[in-house]
Amino acid sequence: MTIYACKLPSYQNWQEVQFYSQYISQKRRDRIQKFKKVGDAYRSLTSELLLRKILFDQFHLVDVTISTDKQGKPYLPYHSNIHFNLSHSGAWCVCVVGEKQVGIDIEYIDVIPENLIFTILSDEELASEDNLHHLFFEKWTVLESYLKMIGTGLYLPLGSVEMKSTSDRTYSVKHREGKYPAGTSNCYTFDENYKLSICTRELDKNMHTCIYQYDFDKLVNSSKGTNPQALI
Repeated sequence: MTIYACKLPSYQNWQEVQFYSQYISQKRRDRIQKFKKVGDAYRSLTSELLLRKILFDQFHLVDVTISTDKQGKPYLPYHSNIHFNLSHSGAWCVCVVGEKQVGIDIEYIDVIPENLIFTILSDEELASEDNLHHLFFEKWTVLESYLKMIGTGLYLPLGSVEMKSTSDRTYSVKHREGKYPAGTSNCYTFDENYKLSICTRELDKNMHTCIYQYDFDKLVNSSKGTNPQALI
């Protein structure tokens, strides 16, 4: 499975956001106008630019329509055979595209939210694990990638999902009451300070995952960036 990533430019300004906004959907442009921090605007902007670049390079799609379902999950109404998911955190935006339902989540390893630590980590993990920060954000991205794969997002109570580690970096994830399909999630340490997980219904735990990086300034230029740099 291929994951595409784009690192935000170190120099950010609202004028550039306005310029590149001509290449994204009106709905996202309206959303960006409400942001107060330029970094939030760049993350939202870059997510859609990255998706559109991938759809152009890999599927030769131009001016695609992007819609959202009632839970807020984006999809392509006129290309139901193409599934994708987006995530961003800190300096990175990531996207995964495939032929089956898929979810992706990336998180910067930071302070553990006190209101979530006991939901994500078991008593045994809290008592025995040395590196709680890495474990917490690993399991958090696994959980979010599953919720995004099934399309509920955080509308589903977190305690209703069961995560079981089946091997190194691989988790079996399911809804405790069986109302949603089970999934398999693979987690990676990304760029040292990030955790990244992808989840599908039929993910091979031995499958090799490739991560490719696009340069931000090439996302809107169809003559450049068609051969992104391999990171993994």
